[in-house]
Amino acid sequence: MLAEERTGENNMRATNVKWDVTDGAEEMTEEEIADTLASLPTEVELPEKFNKENYTDEDGYHEDELVEDASDWVSDEYGFCNYGIQVEE
Repeated sequence: MLAEERTGENNMRATNVKWDVTDGAEEMTEEEIADTLASLPTEVELPEKFNKENYTDEDGYHEDELVEDASDWVSDEYGFCNYGIQVEE
């Protein structure tokens, strides 16, 4: 995060979450993989700390850093890695 974390209303969400459930799952069947993928969301509301204000400094808005941090948060929150997300308002 770039600046001291500021709080405020947040309407950001991670969308198009592409989950990676196969890492370390060599013993999972195709059905188990499909069931796991079906149980995970493809869209997630992000906490307040993920807002444009917290990723803006004198050099401008750093969207790539917000997306990277949000992607890490989503993985930590759900316990699975992801291939990528989009962040939208």
